[in-house]
Amino acid sequence: LKLPRSTRDIFLAHRLDDRSYHEIAERTGLTVRQVERHMAKAICRLCRELDDEPLRWWERLLRW
Repeated sequence: LKLPRSTRDIFLAHRLDDRSYHEIAERTGLTVRQVERHMAKAICRLCRELDDEPLRWWERLLRW
């Protein structure tokens, strides 16, 4: 699975390093909302890869 580097880094910081969205936002210079979007994007792509199902309407909205 390939994710954009920033999305991957944010996902790993939250899931593996147990950093909060606020912490990640401060370290990256992004807003908390942007960090949330990166996480949503990563989770959607992981689920899609694992389930191999077509995109739902709301997943299409999360695409950048």
